[in-house]
Amino acid sequence: MQNEPAISVIVPVFNTEKRLRACVDSLLAQSWKKLEIILSDDGSTDGSLPICKEYAEKFGNVKFISGENGGVCAARNRGLNAASGEWVAFCDSDDETLPELYKTLVLRAEKYAADLSLCAWVDIGPNETKTATNFPFSSESVLEGRREITEKFIIPLLNDSPNVHGYLFAALFKREILLRVNMKEDEIFMAEYLAAAQRVVATNRVLYKYIRFSASACSSYYQSRSDYFRERNWAERSRHQLRVFLKAGLEKQFPQMLADLR
Repeated sequence: MQNEPAISVIVPVFNTEKRLRACVDSLLAQSWKKLEIILSDDGSTDGSLPICKEYAEKFGNVKFISGENGGVCAARNRGLNAASGEWVAFCDSDDETLPELYKTLVLRAEKYAADLSLCAWVDIGPNETKTATNFPFSSESVLEGRREITEKFIIPLLNDSPNVHGYLFAALFKREILLRVNMKEDEIFMAEYLAAAQRVVATNRVLYKYIRFSASACSSYYQSRSDYFRERNWAERSRHQLRVFLKAGLEKQFPQMLADLR
């Protein structure tokens, strides 16, 4: 491609010294070379900090930033403020990417002039391994226009459908849209981003390893925080759902859902 677009990969880091090197090495092995890797440490207390500094000193396309522990959204926001790429991706610091991940996502996004590009991932848990996606799609799918994106993605997401998810990994976002979206928990953020998107492309190629082990400090920590705050602040989450619903202008089309959200 002429004028290849740059991709910024934001990696929130929290106490993942045992898996951090494997994560960053997998990003450095990406076939798409116009890649900026931003390691955003969120107040780690183990050996993650020196590992981040080591990679930033050794590789010119690796940036390191840090801040006090504030949760995954704070770490992502710090990374987004430092990002310079036209496209932005998020990667958990205890996961791994396959070499063709970002090349596949960006080429499909550019081919279809899409605002969001998705792929499948392998979910590796302590007891089982399975393939997963953010929403049900065929081998190569394109969601075209506001109506299709709304009906197949946004509404099921806001309704907490078990078959539709808002995970930010294994996805590629336009930075210009990201800057207009509030960085909340994954599902709310994804719904708000989708409300600003005109086209979504997806492939069922498995290009990301989502690793869920008991030693997976980053994902387990953030997941436990997410679960905790959902339990304590369910009303607040509902307010965010309603805000995104109204922002997307869906109240006339889905009056019953409006009543449920209120």
